[in-house]
Amino acid sequence: MCEVHVYLKKGESEEKLIESVERVEVRGNLVTLKNIFGEEKKVQGKISLFDSSLQKILLEPTAS
Repeated sequence: MCEVHVYLKKGESEEKLIESVERVEVRGNLVTLKNIFGEEKKVQGKISLFDSSLQKILLEPTAS
């Protein structure tokens, strides 16, 4: 399996948004995340990091 965990950057810290994500869709500033459990989250932001060795995606918030 190749699922990753997605975090949102908040100042100097990171908040975990969703675990076991298998699909990421980016349309402009809207990032849609879907995990293996059928959960879906939509976030206004941009991907600032993808690290497969850490199984991690980091998002930075953007203005709507």
